[in-house]
Amino acid sequence: MAKEEIIQIYELFRNINKTVNKKIGCKMEFIKFNPSILSIMMQLMNGEKKSLKEISLNAGLANSTASEIIDRLEEEGLVIRERDKEDKRRVLISATDKALNYRREFEMKHLGVLEDVLSNVSNEDLDVILKGLIKLNEVIKEMN
Repeated sequence: MAKEEIIQIYELFRNINKTVNKKIGCKMEFIKFNPSILSIMMQLMNGEKKSLKEISLNAGLANSTASEIIDRLEEEGLVIRERDKEDKRRVLISATDKALNYRREFEMKHLGVLEDVLSNVSNEDLDVILKGLIKLNEVIKEMN
């Protein structure tokens, strides 16, 4: 596979994620969840702990931008930072119980956006999209 195709796949996933998150544009309590915040929160919603570098890379944000967002999320009680027990130099970020309570609402909003986006797609195109995503999921699973 050519490097250009890999870059194109990466950009497509990034653009899809940003578009879906932008369409959600939800507000919960005191914080407005913009696409960057949603991208970070979605990474942490499975309860996994991640480093700032991992979060910023996955969100396509500069470390400084991701750090500012995490500062705001921490002030709102949605994330916590803690030292890695195995590597004391590393700080890990995770969602709090408060944030995890929002998970179902996030999922429902994502499903609603996808439903809207796909509502006018033909059955044939939907089948192609689904088969492509299933194949990609299989390829990724084989890597583990």
